[in-house]
Amino acid sequence: MIIKKPIQLEVGALSSFNGELNELNNAHLRVIKYQVPEIVLKFPILYSNSMMSECLDVNLFLQQKYTGRFNYKNIQPENTNDRGEVVKVVTLDKMANSLKDYLTFCEKMSIDIYDGVLNTFSADQKLWLPPFRYRSHIIDRVKYKEIEYSTGRLLLLHVKQFYEWIYKTGRIEKIPFDYRYVSIPINKDKGDNELDLLFAPDDVISSYQNTLKVQTSDLTIPNKYKSDKCKKENEPWSMAEMAAFFNTQYMQFETRRLWADLGFQSGFRSVEVTRIPDDQVIDPDLYNGSVFEVIIIGKNDKQRVTLIPKKLMSRLFAHKNSAMRLKHIAKYELHLDKLLKHSDKLAYEKIHGKPLFVNQCGKRISERSVINIVSKSRPELRSKGNSILDDPHYHGSRATYATRIIKAMYNMNMPLGFIKWKIMELLGHNSWDTTLQHYVNVARDITYGEQMDQWVSEIYKDVEERLIKENIFIKDEVKEMMKEA
Repeated sequence: MIIKKPIQLEVGALSSFNGELNELNNAHLRVIKYQVPEIVLKFPILYSNSMMSECLDVNLFLQQKYTGRFNYKNIQPENTNDRGEVVKVVTLDKMANSLKDYLTFCEKMSIDIYDGVLNTFSADQKLWLPPFRYRSHIIDRVKYKEIEYSTGRLLLLHVKQFYEWIYKTGRIEKIPFDYRYVSIPINKDKGDNELDLLFAPDDVISSYQNTLKVQTSDLTIPNKYKSDKCKKENEPWSMAEMAAFFNTQYMQFETRRLWADLGFQSGFRSVEVTRIPDDQVIDPDLYNGSVFEVIIIGKNDKQRVTLIPKKLMSRLFAHKNSAMRLKHIAKYELHLDKLLKHSDKLAYEKIHGKPLFVNQCGKRISERSVINIVSKSRPELRSKGNSILDDPHYHGSRATYATRIIKAMYNMNMPLGFIKWKIMELLGHNSWDTTLQHYVNVARDITYGEQMDQWVSEIYKDVEERLIKENIFIKDEVKEMMKEA
């Protein structure tokens, strides 16, 4: 049996023996001293009595991924990343889960993970190699809907990276899979012309498209196995789904409703909900504004400004000063004091500041807690014979926000260029990608009924007024720039 366990691991730099000896179980151990100490809390490791050697290799791989000693984006020499970028513990945990699943499969099938990879092999023989036998197993699980398509691809990606590492470290003599290049479209650097193109037609903007060659391998799942359910994360919720969700008994708890409304009303990602600093939440009655800007650290640690309507800010302020929250936040400082001085956990807390949402132990809520408000609402509806929440995902609340805002801007006759630019800014995207184009296409098909009009007006009225002012301002700026040109 393969077991995963979180431990405290010292990964400091510039190590040396300090000359002292510690005795443990009648054995003398030399003590290592680090000039740059760093202890990682909850570092994931694997261990097993039957596959100890393989687990030790996995653990060393994870450690070198974390420290940046091994962090190749591509195995080919010309694509090596030498910047020494580190990997977060949460990412390592996912990798450890993937490799645990792989080793468990190999243990069950009595497969040696190094079997066949020390010699040359033909295309037919390759299908019998351990990683490709695991690939067939994963494809079957995807076909029978045991796991999602995206989950299967992630499992194989981590196995691929592990084999690249054992090849680079001399444990095998040949990579068991083949590489190929695929072309994907990218935007050229528009530089100073970017603002001039803001209101340009799509065919003009598309002329700035270019392609980028990206390396991939044959150790992956073909696109034909992708199911419609995999797209649900980026699908906006219907009114019926929202009504059923918010009417469940589980969602009558105000804190959970706040987590949901931050997605539906302000486009927050689940991780961004956990990162809201309490000093960004203010009493809206003390200010004249109807929409409030909140700065958060989003995906890839990029700062962005989000817009929170006055009514939602009032509820957040009430939560901030609630007796329950004050009781829990009092434990937050005690929690920080217990964290090790050089730990990544303490560094994370210092970067993001005191959180608005904490659990009963005074710790920052987890991203999983936010995402799970949907899955934990499903059983209640299913018990009543209602399967309406079987497909929706928390990330769909963000998609709902995007499509409603886009549709509102369409109804206000705003130029498509402004709509694209604004939705990118609100969602924290760096480029106009297929996801945002999907939101535009969905928004075009939305037909507001009387009930929908009332809902959109209540939630987005203040935000819409803000967008109208921005649109007018940018139009005037563009006109001035064109005159000067």
